[in-house]
Amino acid sequence: MARLPLIVQNEMRKRIGLAITIWLQMCTVASWFLVALGAIHSLHTYRPRVRSYILDFYAKRDYVKRLVYASDKTCIEQVRMNRTTFFKLCEMLQTLGELKSSRNMLVDEQVAMFLHIISHHLKNRVIKHHFNRSGEIVSRSFHNVLNAVIRLQDVLFKKAKPITVNSTDPRWKWFKNCLGALDGTHIKIKVPTVDKPRYRTRKGDIATNMLGVCTPDMQFVYVLPGWEGSVADGRVLRDAISRRHGLKIPYGCYYLVDAGYTNCEGFLAPFRGQRYHLNEWRQGYQPSTLEEFFNMKHASARNVIERCFGLLKLRWGILRSPSFYPVRVHNRIIIACCLLHNFIRTYMSLDPIEEELGEGLPSNVIDDDEPNIINIHPSDAWATWRMELANQMFDEWQSSRGTKRKWVPEEDAALVACMVDLHNAGTFNADTRFKAGYLNELEKMIEKVLPNAMLKAKPNLESRIRTLKRDWSIVYDMLVEKTIAALSHKEAAQFRHRSFPYYDQLTAIYAKDRATRKDAQTAANIIEEINVKDVATTNSHEERNDFHGSKADVSLDDMDLSATQP
Repeated sequence: MARLPLIVQNEMRKRIGLAITIWLQMCTVASWFLVALGAIHSLHTYRPRVRSYILDFYAKRDYVKRLVYASDKTCIEQVRMNRTTFFKLCEMLQTLGELKSSRNMLVDEQVAMFLHIISHHLKNRVIKHHFNRSGEIVSRSFHNVLNAVIRLQDVLFKKAKPITVNSTDPRWKWFKNCLGALDGTHIKIKVPTVDKPRYRTRKGDIATNMLGVCTPDMQFVYVLPGWEGSVADGRVLRDAISRRHGLKIPYGCYYLVDAGYTNCEGFLAPFRGQRYHLNEWRQGYQPSTLEEFFNMKHASARNVIERCFGLLKLRWGILRSPSFYPVRVHNRIIIACCLLHNFIRTYMSLDPIEEELGEGLPSNVIDDDEPNIINIHPSDAWATWRMELANQMFDEWQSSRGTKRKWVPEEDAALVACMVDLHNAGTFNADTRFKAGYLNELEKMIEKVLPNAMLKAKPNLESRIRTLKRDWSIVYDMLVEKTIAALSHKEAAQFRHRSFPYYDQLTAIYAKDRATRKDAQTAANIIEEINVKDVATTNSHEERNDFHGSKADVSLDDMDLSATQP
């Protein structure tokens, strides 16, 4: 009887173990059933994972999906083109621009990031937060896309075609064999403090002077950014036509230019001193002379380049304010914006941004918001005032003719010496010029040196300094720039067999702040520079591989240590 509890306990243990075994087997069968059910379901719902822009491979692509793929309206607002045009751009950058997907980022995300930056001028840290990427990846992707866009310059830059004889365009039918229009525009930029005088424009802004050439359908043919803002438009044009990859104009063809350029073969400028700007022909005013009629038609056609610049800056926000990038990179961005401008006009049929621009006005035309005369009617009072003004101007001209004098070398030497002394003193120094009031100070200084010369600040000193600076600029361009345009300029002929004795003194005053074009590059120049860097990088990788692949089983016993000092 004493063994009965032990038997009962053994039976209970056996039953509990059997129950647990049965439960585990049931769980195993249930798990197998669920696995089989999931496999069957996956066979019916499986789709191959094609490497496409629409599929979301990573959680970090959520912002790209909202930015580009949500709708055409959002896509245009954020990257300045609709989804179809965006896909076309990605395809061209892959096939022609040599842009490739990285391990963690597809091409579409790189392109969207680049377009988002230049459209809204966003900083690296902002893009890093939005795209959930590191700052280094954002920077590398930006430059990869930038170089890829510039590689498309042979495809995207429009080939200029002359206006045909049977053209019916009311703006261009008057200008047979015309290729389009050209002009310069200032784009604000950030430069080191030492370079600011060369980049300061007449309005006081720090900017680069970009030459733009476009066709009648508002597509760029040629752009040359990089010249300093203090330079004149004509000097930039002379540099453009003298470059190896410069602006090419066939004989018999020409571009329309404004009055700031020289009227010569290849460049048709308006008549000076006549009505020209478009707002002067409104309110029903009709030209009364052939010069006015020509200027009216010229302004109507040449306005295309002003609209082109306006649309370019309206579309790309990075061109409306100083960039955070170095000067060389900023110039590449300008070229890329022009190429993308052409791409959008070619592949995007409806552009809301261009509709927002409307007819627009050229930048040198008075805005309609300012008070203007709205009626043109003759009146006796106005005719009397005009006659009085004409008499006053004529009297001043007659009196100025009596003060003209011939300068002698001693007076020139004294004037230049006083200018050098005034410059060294630094009291009246300013960017690219002297401060206001320096002529009166020069008059006092020269009066001490040449008391009997009777030289006045105006008009004697002012006129002579202007002449000396003009002659110095010609000699400086001949000696320093040594370009074909500088050496062949018509004003340079006088100095080929005649010396300019004040070159060194005036160089010390003006050369420091003179534009040098050292950062001016065309798209072809940039591509050559990119290719050179790519070759250098490839050679560096090969040398590194050769180093790591060399024999490493050399022992001290195999080396000649006889020449080694203890």
